[in-house]
Amino acid sequence: MDASSKGSTREFVTRNDSKGIPNNKTGNVFTGSMHVFCGVVGAGVLALPYSVSWLGWVAGPTLVIVFYAFSLLSSFLLASLFEVNGIEHSRYHHLVSHVLGSKSAIMASVFQLLNIFLTTIAYTITGANSLVAIAQIACDIEGKDLDSSSCFSPSSGGIWKMTLIFGGVELFLSQVRNLEEAWWVSVIGTLGSLIYAFIAMILSLVHAGNREGSVGGRSSTSANKAFNIMNALGAIGFAYNFSLILPEIQDTLKQPPSAIRTMKKVCSIAITGAFFFYFIVAVAGYAALGDEVTEIVLDSFCGPNWAIMLAQIAILLHMFTAYQVFGQAMFNTLESHVKYYNMRRAAKKKDAFVPDTIEEGEEEETEESQPASPSEQAGLPTTPFEKLKTAEVRPSKKQHHYDTHMLGFEHHQLNPIESRLSSTLSTALTETELSSVMWRLHSAEDKSQNGRQSGLSMFRMYSADTGFANEEVPLNDEGFVLPFQYRLVIRSIYVGLITLLACVMPFFSAFAGLVGAVTYFPLAIYFPFTCYRKVFPVKGMFSKLLWFIFTFTMLVAIAATIGSLRTIIVGWSTYQIFGGNDSVSVCVAGS
Repeated sequence: MDASSKGSTREFVTRNDSKGIPNNKTGNVFTGSMHVFCGVVGAGVLALPYSVSWLGWVAGPTLVIVFYAFSLLSSFLLASLFEVNGIEHSRYHHLVSHVLGSKSAIMASVFQLLNIFLTTIAYTITGANSLVAIAQIACDIEGKDLDSSSCFSPSSGGIWKMTLIFGGVELFLSQVRNLEEAWWVSVIGTLGSLIYAFIAMILSLVHAGNREGSVGGRSSTSANKAFNIMNALGAIGFAYNFSLILPEIQDTLKQPPSAIRTMKKVCSIAITGAFFFYFIVAVAGYAALGDEVTEIVLDSFCGPNWAIMLAQIAILLHMFTAYQVFGQAMFNTLESHVKYYNMRRAAKKKDAFVPDTIEEGEEEETEESQPASPSEQAGLPTTPFEKLKTAEVRPSKKQHHYDTHMLGFEHHQLNPIESRLSSTLSTALTETELSSVMWRLHSAEDKSQNGRQSGLSMFRMYSADTGFANEEVPLNDEGFVLPFQYRLVIRSIYVGLITLLACVMPFFSAFAGLVGAVTYFPLAIYFPFTCYRKVFPVKGMFSKLLWFIFTFTMLVAIAATIGSLRTIIVGWSTYQIFGGNDSVSVCVAGS
């Protein structure tokens, strides 16, 4: 370790060699690039031509480039912070907590939670729009009246009806215990996003010869123009809003070589590839459609029907699965607190435990028989963190058997997952029995799965994270889930709330702008830049550059938040809740 920075109260030491802490993970540049690329390319690309239409030919493409440069720099800074003081940070809020403290970690978690909540609303709106488009295209093929209620036309209330249908499907899918049991989510989501993004790009390029658009963008009243430009800035930020997943993807990389160096290569390849995708769709889409481009660019193309149908089906499949990536993170958080409550209650009941007995020939585990820490296995000195962690989770001499049903959750055997994040400082619970139970749960999991590894593990989908999960209990992705009746109630309430909000405010571009406005600056700029300054000495022109980006994106975030909220309010004031509306238009070949 050869880089250090003294703060006001503590010193940070980082590793800058070519090896890192050796591990047995399987990720490499290829798998990491695939994860990042598929995490970046998503529904946000569909709103870029509409955003450029408000900004015009100069500001629009320029800002797409600027946000790419800012995001790439931010990803490099995050990659450099992966290991600090011998601790690897495989979750975003763990990094913030370790470097900036618990109060900053709570702030980061609030924005993570907002990001997931608003994104699931945006995905519900997008999925409902795709269902309407599919119904309209099917009716056009069969020669039916597109304005009839049987074709779910927007004027007959098709949007809110399809929103309820989408929510119903998500309610069913949400009963999957966790993403580890739904590996198909990664496959379907990846294929879906690539299919509709490629179709949007090809259709835009085919019609780019129309040479539509203008330098100043759409014409409107001064106030309307200003607020929509602000909203457009947020929508571009939404397209680049992927910082949260980078530490988790970096944690899948094999060491040696150093995960820090590998991740920088991954970001250069994946984010640059995604940028070219974004730029082509944004520029070609605006050139093809000009001021007539709709909030979702694919809704603007009137054919060929087979291509639009395929793209809309791909969008729908991606929204179904992407919703689960974010939704399961929310379920994991809510259910972790219920599990914690159940375990504390069970720990106080003497009948929940049966004294352990040592079989003949067995010896009680001693401190010397405990497995070596990661640093000891790598031939490095044991870090103070590892000593603290071991002291906190080591059980008392009095061991107990456990009954998972008595503890308030079910245990389902899964393929092995990565060990609990090394940056998690698990605070010791007050009950000795509960600490003992936790130790035995993890020990049983480790022993039963020792030596086995899924062939799909290296391609496993990244996990979204709210930052508020109670990590003192086994989480859903470790195979410990609440009984079905608990899950049904908790998940149904959340999906129902999201569906209701999407029904009454089905404004995709406005919500995309709001997600980007509220979360891009704090998660992609503020925390990465602040953490980097805390750990590394930053001086000269680079320091001035960081301050410029910091100030610029903060002002953009404030303006974009105002613009997005105003767009939602104006749209909602004229929208007929659970009625017919023409605010969403779908173009088909026969229309």
